[in-house]
Amino acid sequence: MNPCVHPSGYNPDMKPSVFILFLFFLFTSLFANEPITIFHVGDTHSSLEPTLLNLYVDKPLTIKVGGYSALASALKQSKKQKPNSIFLHSGDFFQGTLYFSKFQGIADVSFFNLIGLDAATLGNHEFDRGADLLNTNLFKLARFPILSANINFDFELKITYKQNLKKYQIVKVGKERIGVIGLTTIDTPNISNPGNKIKFLPLVKEVEKSVEELTKCKVNKIILLTHIGLGEDIELAKQISDVDIIVGGHSHTRLGDFTDLGLEFWGEYPTIVKDKLGNKVLIVHAWEWGKVLGAIDVVFTKEGLIEKYNAYPKLVVYKSFLTNQRLSKNKKVLLVDEDLQTNRSLSPYINYISTIKDKLIATAGEELNRGFNQGPGIIIADSMRWKTNTQIALINPGAIRADLSKGKVTVDSLYRVLPYQNSLVVLEMTGKNLIDYLERGINFQIKKYGKTCEQPFVYASGINLFIDPKKSKGKRVLKLELIDKNHGSIPILPDFTYSVTVNDFMVRGGDGYFLHLDSARRKNLPLLDIKVFEEFIQGKTLYNSEKKVFCY
Repeated sequence: MNPCVHPSGYNPDMKPSVFILFLFFLFTSLFANEPITIFHVGDTHSSLEPTLLNLYVDKPLTIKVGGYSALASALKQSKKQKPNSIFLHSGDFFQGTLYFSKFQGIADVSFFNLIGLDAATLGNHEFDRGADLLNTNLFKLARFPILSANINFDFELKITYKQNLKKYQIVKVGKERIGVIGLTTIDTPNISNPGNKIKFLPLVKEVEKSVEELTKCKVNKIILLTHIGLGEDIELAKQISDVDIIVGGHSHTRLGDFTDLGLEFWGEYPTIVKDKLGNKVLIVHAWEWGKVLGAIDVVFTKEGLIEKYNAYPKLVVYKSFLTNQRLSKNKKVLLVDEDLQTNRSLSPYINYISTIKDKLIATAGEELNRGFNQGPGIIIADSMRWKTNTQIALINPGAIRADLSKGKVTVDSLYRVLPYQNSLVVLEMTGKNLIDYLERGINFQIKKYGKTCEQPFVYASGINLFIDPKKSKGKRVLKLELIDKNHGSIPILPDFTYSVTVNDFMVRGGDGYFLHLDSARRKNLPLLDIKVFEEFIQGKTLYNSEKKVFCY
């Protein structure tokens, strides 16, 4: 099939008659520089239901934002005002709530089929359950193109439904032909589960290839639809040319000034970067969970450069939950009712989850926020060591996806905290193995977040870990102690063997935890981290645990 042909059948290589050419140029001269609107979301993470959000408008205020029904209403309302538009998703449909745990992405894909996506890119979490689920629950079911120019699926035979999978898509918006190129983070093998047959290719090279192909198709207005994070978007923009807009995700970044609503300012919407030729690239992100609908009008020159733009991301707020008049008049807020069509479509999923999600498991006696030596991670590590009766337990910070608020801890809370449902593995490790293992995980965190002591390097149980992130790679563990049954401590010895519980993601090398142990020193258990955690905290009141990691 000719890649330059739009699904509608439009082909720029067709030879029009002289009369048609005359009409074409007459029309375009009369209606030149017509703006197109880009609506976008990303990192929706199976968030079918709305989220409570704390604002400050004259006084503290709690509102209900996002979720699929509100997002559908917001999009329909916005498209009526801006019909000359395109709707994009920057990846991570999957993972994060009970809805994914129970329905494996089917609810999400059915919603985005209903709402009408023009294109989506692949996020890392689409790979969490491997190639089989990606194939059957996304590629097979999606009625929208799925884009990623830097992934090679050729050697993964489980990927059989490739008809919706493309490097880029040419989308007709009004009289404009827009090229949309997808990109996925090359860290996916380290932070998800794609297997070793799916290859993630360097970003710049693959962008250049796709831009070249689009140029041959006479497309000079190009959007990158990325799932690589804001920082990577900024660096990428500086290294490429002929790309106008980057619609990004992965970092859950809220761009735009919402400070008058009591929300912290994270960056401009759009963030503007100069490409390697000195031309403007507009970078936009729309936070997470459908809480913000990204929106930007763009006018292009005939050469494909950005002539002007108007940006207006909106916080998606339920009308029925609103009592503050100043908030209701705020132009950064989009007030919506529930969308009845979406509610009917999603009711089988929502009705099922409603029967189980509010079951009380425990109580949080204080805020358990993720961070250095705090939050649910340490308690989860304690539960792993308790269940497996090992000396030590470790869990990577990336496995803990939510905080626990003070008050009720429900089934729904647990699945937000531990959505991946990793299985437990017991390793027999020498002290030297253990220190090397920790060094690799610490190095991963430093590369991602810097040499600050404020980040959670690892959540641990059974040890005292002393580190200096400012030291060189491989020399950051200053001291490692085993906590004995009487809460005393003794040094970890290099040649002694210790029993250590981790999750299967860490065994596979996730978050930098690469380790080669023969099968005799590794025991896979039929235990899921979330079930062990639930059993451990049942009926308890939870508090932040004592300090296990010491940073200098």
